[in-house]
Amino acid sequence: MLDKKLELMKSHDYQMLMQQLLPLCLHGLMAVDNHEAIMRLSCVFRHVCVKVWNPIDITSLLEDVAITLCLLKKELLPFKKKIMTHLVLHVVDELDICGLVHN
Repeated sequence: MLDKKLELMKSHDYQMLMQQLLPLCLHGLMAVDNHEAIMRLSCVFRHVCVKVWNPIDITSLLEDVAITLCLLKKELLPFKKKIMTHLVLHVVDELDICGLVHN
C-alpha cells in the first residue's frame, strides 16, 4: 500500500471494496446524484451476493436495477462509449433463472 495501488487483493476483497467501502469513501467527494447512483449499485450487488435468497424479491430487485442503470447512465456515463452497464441486469436475470449460487 506504499505505492497506493490496489494490488494483490483477492476477489472477496474487491467485492467488499465495491459493496461496503466505495460508497462510504465517496460520500463527501461526489455530488448527491452521483453518490446515490453508486450507493444503489452497491446495494444491488449486496442483494445479488446474499447467502439466503427469497425468489419473491426478484421483481423489486429488477426494478432497483433498472432505476440504478438509468441513474448511472444519466449521471456518470455520458462520456463513456463502450461500458456495458446492462450486464448487471443480466446477472439478476440469471439469478432468477438459475437460483442462488454463492461465490
